[in-house]
Amino acid sequence: QLEEVLGKAEIIAEFPFGKGERIAGCRMSEGVIAKGQRIRVVRDGQLIGETRLKSLRKVKEEMSKVEKGNDCGMLFDPQVDFQIGDTVESFRVI
Repeated sequence: QLEEVLGKAEIIAEFPFGKGERIAGCRMSEGVIAKGQRIRVVRDGQLIGETRLKSLRKVKEEMSKVEKGNDCGMLFDPQVDFQIGDTVESFRVI
């Protein structure tokens, strides 16, 4: 199946959240990442997991999308075992 990558971000920080959840602090490197898109976490070219965005925030404000050049916080559902330095990609199947 063909895929189109819509946006990419690098995980530059992590923050504890709620009961055992973690927020990924991300810096957008290209395109757009939006709620509702399919999301995957990649490390050194290997897929760590596929997930969805439960929350997407810029500072304290909930956003529907974040564009290149911005920093944001992402909360994944289901949880993904991400690390700082991983890449988050939003994509769609064409």
